[in-house]
Amino acid sequence: MSDRTLGRRSLATALLIAAIWLLDFVPLRAQSAVEFFGHVGAEVRTFFADPLAPQQPRLQSFALKFQPGLSLALGDGVAFSAIAFVGLDASDSQRSHVDAREARVRVDHGPIAVTLGINTVFWGVTESRHLVDIINQTDYLEDLDADEKFGQLMALFTYDMGSLGLVDFFVMSWFRPQLYPSSEGRPGVPVSVRDDSPVYESSLGRWNPDVALRWSHSVAEFDWAVSYFHGTAREPELMPGGTAGQAVLFPRYNLTNQVGLEIQWTRGDWLWKAESILREGQGPLFVATTVGFEHTTVGVFGTASDLGLLLEHNYDGRDNLTLNFYDNDLFGALRLSLNDVQGSEFLAGVLFDVESKATFGNFEASRRLGERFALQLTGRLFLASDETDPLYWFRSDDYLQATLEYHF
Repeated sequence: MSDRTLGRRSLATALLIAAIWLLDFVPLRAQSAVEFFGHVGAEVRTFFADPLAPQQPRLQSFALKFQPGLSLALGDGVAFSAIAFVGLDASDSQRSHVDAREARVRVDHGPIAVTLGINTVFWGVTESRHLVDIINQTDYLEDLDADEKFGQLMALFTYDMGSLGLVDFFVMSWFRPQLYPSSEGRPGVPVSVRDDSPVYESSLGRWNPDVALRWSHSVAEFDWAVSYFHGTAREPELMPGGTAGQAVLFPRYNLTNQVGLEIQWTRGDWLWKAESILREGQGPLFVATTVGFEHTTVGVFGTASDLGLLLEHNYDGRDNLTLNFYDNDLFGALRLSLNDVQGSEFLAGVLFDVESKATFGNFEASRRLGERFALQLTGRLFLASDETDPLYWFRSDDYLQATLEYHF
């Protein structure tokens, strides 16, 4: 029997035991309440320059998005939720994809909560980079800002220690490899990445069991969390291959250990934030940090609006073949919240590489239109002249995106 078969059977056995344990708490005569929600949207991207590759769309691309969800309350602390995602892109076939963001059951029993199934978890406090966030794979097909995540199969055990904080213990498998835009899309990568042929350090491949532990706590003005992760790295090393006439990159997923720290100090109008990781298994042992602050001025312009100023510094000491946009970068942004009925918000920021001088500009605006519709505007600017900087790949892909969504 192969190691992969053993891994699958071990995972199935563990999930079966967890399911039986969960069902022991499910009341037999519970009354369910179902709620449907979600949104459907249309997206238009307008580019300001011709593409680098002839197969890419010239000045516009179109996409449709559908994200339905449901929640099912079974009573007595038992609930089920599911969120699906469907994306259809007219230009980039790789960007047309389907994913289960969530499909999980949660049981709360006193201070203990158990979540079983596909789930999405977020760690972190900083704005410019989600440094410690390692549970879910990033969905870069949707956006380069790393806010969208693929669902991850897991068993999550949470223990509420009251005044001592929360402890989360994760057991995961069914690894989700990172997907990259194809050479047909914009923004796109100039070299083909064979994300359909990943290489794993573990003999179990994507079925390798991953584990993580996180303790989070809040005392007065301070919030912090300490975490540990062991398993398949979410960021692959991109190994060169192919022929001289057609170079390709092969993703390699190593086993890694990561210790993470998150700290946030709330002091009046100030939010001081820091994230740091220590990671091994991807080349030499390295440290990465993101530190900064956010200051909010309430009632600007004589209105109810709030204006936030954000400044952060990113450092990353890795020496490997993973894509790294944050080796020594400064981030600054302004966030304006009108606090109106329509929920109007604006964010404009710049990420500047101190060494290569590469610059990533970002603009985001959102506003509800009536009770069901929402309009989002997003702008991306890529300035890079150093061929070794990853932003150089997107130097001709500046764009403005408009998305209209209907929420139900």
